[in-house]
Amino acid sequence: MPITTPTILGLPTSHLPLLLHLLIETPASLSFLLRPESQLPLLSSSSSASSSSPSSPSPSLSPSSTSPSPSSTTSTSSSSSSSSTALSSPRSSSIITPQQATEARLILRNFGGLLLSVNCLVFYLLFLFPHHHRRFSSTGLRPENEKEGEELIRGITGCLSLYHVFPLYRAWKRICMSSSSSSSRAAVDENIKKRKKDLRGEEGKEDETQKTLGGPVVHFVVHMIVGGLMGAAGLGLL
Repeated sequence: MPITTPTILGLPTSHLPLLLHLLIETPASLSFLLRPESQLPLLSSSSSASSSSPSSPSPSLSPSSTSPSPSSTTSTSSSSSSSSTALSSPRSSSIITPQQATEARLILRNFGGLLLSVNCLVFYLLFLFPHHHRRFSSTGLRPENEKEGEELIRGITGCLSLYHVFPLYRAWKRICMSSSSSSSRAAVDENIKKRKKDLRGEEGKEDETQKTLGGPVVHFVVHMIVGGLMGAAGLGLL
């Protein structure tokens, strides 16, 4: 009597982690490829700052009617320098150049292409490899051939489970950074609150990146579940 393996949705239970990986990483790859700004807040802030930066006014060449005294010029220069340092926006220190933004977009798109190619491999293993394995097997459909194909899929599933460690760590760091920034924001003084009003548009962009594909909390839970299932399938526990 042949041994039948349990199946869900027409796939063996050991293949379900690969299917979950395909379902969650396809939108992620498209996000990195089509909208890399949604993955990196610096890109959104640099694009908003470059579009909203005012043009510097041309200096006036007409002579002034009154010439200031040397003492007033020194006092005004010192006060202007101190006020400029005191009121310097944190946005000026976090802006990246257009060349750096282009390089960052290219790196993110390269990562999106890597995810998409891995998804194509997973799709082949799930839906095309069993048929090709049966067709090109020289000995026909025998239990040992099915076992070899199953072991191959289990090995690849276990190797791909290591990938989920890194987005899991990224989600955890983003959760820690968001909690620390929210706690420090409560202790900010009134002067900094006034300056933050100028950065309201940029902060909205950063909050939008925190909500990409569900946000870091959703990423942490999903990658922990899918990575754990893939590791269990690779070890033969499913």
